[in-house]
Amino acid sequence: MALKRKVYWAAAVVCVAAAIVVLVGGWIGCERGLHPNQMADKYTLSQFDLPPPEAVSFHTRDGLRLAGWFLPGSNGATVVLVHGRGGSRTRVLPHADYLHRGGFSVLLFDLRYRGESEGEEATLGAKEVWDVEAAVRYIATRPDVDPERIGVQGGSLGAVSAILAAAETPEIKGVVAEIPFKDLPSAISHSFKHHVGLPRFPFAPVSKFICELRLWVDLDAVAPSKAIGKISPRPVFLIDDLEDDLFPSDSVEVLYKAAREPKVLWQIAAAHGKGWETAPEEYERRVLAFWRQTFGLPQAQPSNISANEPVQTQKRP
Repeated sequence: MALKRKVYWAAAVVCVAAAIVVLVGGWIGCERGLHPNQMADKYTLSQFDLPPPEAVSFHTRDGLRLAGWFLPGSNGATVVLVHGRGGSRTRVLPHADYLHRGGFSVLLFDLRYRGESEGEEATLGAKEVWDVEAAVRYIATRPDVDPERIGVQGGSLGAVSAILAAAETPEIKGVVAEIPFKDLPSAISHSFKHHVGLPRFPFAPVSKFICELRLWVDLDAVAPSKAIGKISPRPVFLIDDLEDDLFPSDSVEVLYKAAREPKVLWQIAAAHGKGWETAPEEYERRVLAFWRQTFGLPQAQPSNISANEPVQTQKRP
């Protein structure tokens, strides 16, 4: 009996220790998600031939003040740019540059907990959608902006937030989304080891659960694949970076299938979020052509971009 009692106690100790390890690993994973390292500024205003931007601010539905820059354009249409996880508005300065050269007004801003915006934590897309919504509703009130010609463009988490916001915000008349994930649970599972350095099982599900408790949100609802169909009849342009390894490889193809017309898919042999850096001229040509078509503006040159163009998908390397 004494031996059995010792075995039971030893098993209990092992189980408790294993549970503690899993909980600690899950907490670390959640902490990395809610408080990502801030990326160093890759671009500065001085690198681009842009006029001095107007510093602006606006508030989200949960009361956070977000900071941004506004660049007035000349063609009457406006594009709101949304950066990705861990970055700030400076990460999208190259896009602001070619859009502004193309005549578009541009709003670029810091998501919550980034740059100069308020916020105690990032939320993995659950509340960043509120940030995009706030940006669009702010810009629509400006007297120098046509509220019927506002689009949203983003990459990675910014693309996810753009899709989710457009599904619920009719003021958004079109979306450009580079390498969004199809849903947050699959993205967490796929990239958990990369971001946290721990095996996805059993830590990823526990991390997700802890984050839901801390944020008081349902992270399963961060699912662009379920929302993207609601954007139609407004157009969507999806950009798939074929060399991406951070999100599940079928993410953009799943989103393209779930989207309704009009929709465009462009696949490029680029790493995660590196489409513009990989092929800047082609990238700019395609994106500008999409926005001109969306807003009924004359094309600068003949383009093969069409909202009804059939797309042949490529195989990933």
